Amino acid sequence: MKDTLNLLPAAAESATKEKNWFIIAISGAILLYLIILTGIRIKTDIEIRKIAGEKESLAASKTGLKARISSAQTAAASAKPSALSEIAGNLGSSRPWSMLISELSRIVPEQVWLSSIEIKQDPAVLHLKGFSVSQMEIASLISSMERSDLFQGVEIVSSQKGAKEHSFELKAKMTWPDRN
Repeated sequence: MKDTLNLLPAAAESATKEKNWFIIAISGAILLYLIILTGIRIKTDIEIRKIAGEKESLAASKTGLKARISSAQTAAASAKPSALSEIAGNLGSSRPWSMLISELSRIVPEQVWLSSIEIKQDPAVLHLKGFSVSQMEIASLISSMERSDLFQGVEIVSSQKGAKEHSFELKAKMTWPDRN
């Protein structure tokens, strides 16, 4: 049997044990770090694959849309002359509606509210419906319309007294100015 005598003091032995635990802890931390990095890499690869699939899908959609745009442009190019001439014809024969609205805003008394403005063509007849606080305000509107150059033959179609206001309907022949 061999007897061994430990010449190292107890403190040196405990320091060796602490170094071993420190090495084990550092090794565990490095291993955990590598596992986390691998997980991040795998997640990034999965997202890259998803984005690549979406990119291919968008490229296919883009190609389809370009084809549709091209065919629509071809159709529009062949239809342009007739569409433009139709628009030009409509503009030439249209009435100056802004003039009518401007004139009405100028002559309608403050206590009169219009609820409907309608024009029936051939001959152009204006139909106005609205409300007023009194019959005097309706009479004021009629006399203002008769003084205007846009209206002729203003007539009362109906007038009724309600609980709080008077409702009315008027009609007048429109006299549009020449657009030359």
